[in-house]
Amino acid sequence: MLISVSACGNVETENKVTLPIKGHFSVIGDIIVETDKISVANIVLPNARAFTYKDGGFYELKRYETEITVPEKYTTYGEDYGKDISLPLQYFISNSTVYAYLNVDRKEMGGFSVEIIPIPQNDECVIMQSLEVLPLYVNLKSGKIASVFDKGKHDFDMSARVTCVSEDGKYAAILGTRLDEMIPESYIINLKNFEIAEIPLPQYNEEYYILMNSYPSVFADGRLYVNYKLMELDVDGGETVGACFYDVKKKKSEALAAPLTDYTNNDQYPYIKIKFEQETGTLKIKNLKDVIDYSFSVYPSNGLWGSSNKTGQYFIGTYFDMPIAGYDENGQPYYENNPQNQKYLTLDVKNQKRIDLTKADNKFNYTTYNGLPCGYRWISETELLITCHDGEEEYIQTVIDVKDAEK
Repeated sequence: MLISVSACGNVETENKVTLPIKGHFSVIGDIIVETDKISVANIVLPNARAFTYKDGGFYELKRYETEITVPEKYTTYGEDYGKDISLPLQYFISNSTVYAYLNVDRKEMGGFSVEIIPIPQNDECVIMQSLEVLPLYVNLKSGKIASVFDKGKHDFDMSARVTCVSEDGKYAAILGTRLDEMIPESYIINLKNFEIAEIPLPQYNEEYYILMNSYPSVFADGRLYVNYKLMELDVDGGETVGACFYDVKKKKSEALAAPLTDYTNNDQYPYIKIKFEQETGTLKIKNLKDVIDYSFSVYPSNGLWGSSNKTGQYFIGTYFDMPIAGYDENGQPYYENNPQNQKYLTLDVKNQKRIDLTKADNKFNYTTYNGLPCGYRWISETELLITCHDGEEEYIQTVIDVKDAEK
C-alpha cells in the first residue's frame, strides 16, 4: 500500500529527538539513516529510522512504505524465473529529495540487492537498478515505473548502468555498451525527455586511437567528470590516459591537463578528490571546482587517511608518526612501527592551519568521547557527527563544530 505524503517545507519530519539516539547510523546524502551494525557497505535496515540535523537539533524523518512491481520485461533474469519482481520499499524525504531503500532482509530475497539512486530536487522519483534489473525511472508516489531508456533511442546491451545524477536532477550519466561494440562508453541522458547523447572525448579520433575504456563518475557544478584510456594505433603499446569535463549546457568537453588517476574519492562526497604525497608530506584536495594544496610535516609517515567536508576546506584524518628506531648495516634508517604512534589531526586546508577539536569540546579526544570509543562523520559544512560505542550499543552522541575550535 502506498502511504500518502504530507510535506512540511521540503523536509518531512516528525518531532525533535533528544540525544543520545541509540542505533547504528550512516550519513547517506543529506540524511542520517539506520544501518546494519556489522555492515561496511551502508546496508540500510528494514523498517529503518532516519534523521535530519538542522538548526542545532535532530529531527526524525517520516518513513513511508510502498511496493514496486518490476515487470518481467525489465529484468535480466525474467526468462529464467518467469515472473515479475515485487520490491517492498521504504523511503524518506529531505531537502526535496527522496531516499529509498529495500524494506526487507536481503536473505529473504536470496541475497537480491538493488541500487536506488536519489534524484536531487525530485521528491517523488528515483532511479533503480541492479544486476537483475535494468535502470528504471520509478515514481514512488504514483507507483509508475518505466525503463530509463523507454523514450530514448538506444541499442545498449543489458549491462548499461546509470553512474551518477546531476546536482539539479535534470541529467544522468550512463555507462553503456552498444550492441555492435565491445567497449562501454559514456553517455548522458536528459531525465525530462529521456534523450540520450554520447559524450565526446578530447583526443579521441577513430583514425588514430582505439577507445579502451571510459567512465563518467561524478557531476560537479553542472559539469560531468569523465576519465578514459586510449590506445594509439601506430604505436606498439602506446596508451593515453585522459580526463575531461563535459559541460551539460554547452554540450562540449574540455580536457584536463592531468587526470586524477592517483587521487582517491572522498567517501561522502565523490566530487572531492584526495591525495597524500608521502615523500613530501603534502595533502592535496581537489573539489573539481578548485584546487587546494596544503603542506604539513608528518614525515616520516606511512600514509594519511581521512575525509573532507563538502567543499574540501576542512579535513579530518589519521596518520602514523614513525620515529627512527635505528639504522641497518647499510646505514639506512628503520622506523618504529607501534600502533600507539597513530595520530589524529583536523586541518583547515584552505587557510593552511591545524585545528585542535578538543578545544571545541573537552569530552572529545579523537578516539573517545566522554570515555567511550567514538567515530565521526561530516554532517554539514563545519560540523561533525559524533557516534559512541559502549561495547553493546552505538549512540549518536553529539555534534562538534570545527568553528568552535577556532574561537
